[in-house]
Amino acid sequence: DYPYFLPKLTSALTLLQARGPIPVEEIPNTLKQAKLCDGMTYKGLKKTCEIFNYPFDFKIVSRNKSELCVSRDSEADQIIDIATSVTRLFGFFHIDDVLEYLDQNKNLQYERHKLMRIFASDIFSPIKNGWFYRHTISKRSNRFNNTVRKMLFCCPLIEVSEIREGFMRVVKWRKSTRSSGIDQEWNWPIAPLKIMQIYFEQNQHYNAGYMDLIRRHEKEIRDIVVDEAGVTKEEFLTSFANRES
Repeated sequence: DYPYFLPKLTSALTLLQARGPIPVEEIPNTLKQAKLCDGMTYKGLKKTCEIFNYPFDFKIVSRNKSELCVSRDSEADQIIDIATSVTRLFGFFHIDDVLEYLDQNKNLQYERHKLMRIFASDIFSPIKNGWFYRHTISKRSNRFNNTVRKMLFCCPLIEVSEIREGFMRVVKWRKSTRSSGIDQEWNWPIAPLKIMQIYFEQNQHYNAGYMDLIRRHEKEIRDIVVDEAGVTKEEFLTSFANRES
């Protein structure tokens, strides 16, 4: 059976190379549909190659209980870490931003369709038009979510554009004082207003339960927004009361 089996094994490995990165749990069904190796698992393929002393140039990249089968020389693990870093504060990212970052900062030219396969896993949730969301990120500690809540609180009394300009001025000041936290908020080349649009599409209803979080940051919000936008304290507190009701 060895001469008969070897071409199928070769074809199976070639298919994985072409389809990769591919979720490990999808390998048996992928091979079954292609009528190769009778739906063998990743471990089965690896063991078979060891038995026949056949090269097995694949590895598993694992994040958050999600496993991807990639080429042994793949930079997938590094790319996932970069995308995770992009989403650390925002939760959202666009694939073009990652491609640009890989090319300019890491000198890595990665094919777009393969990058999409990495992101279309349990680690990231595809939304539309190249946008992804890392659904495993904590909403409570997500700085972008917190920023959106502050913006929601202040609108429509203060325009979103005014609030953003105020934040950016604070960012510059905090950077000059070598602070951390909000100074990283706008570092990535992502359009905040576009992110907000997607955020609202994914979160149709404003949750009044977030008001307790806003209350705890009331002074911070007032310092950032009221002073920068030129709104009086009375107007600000009136807006707060209206939003609460």
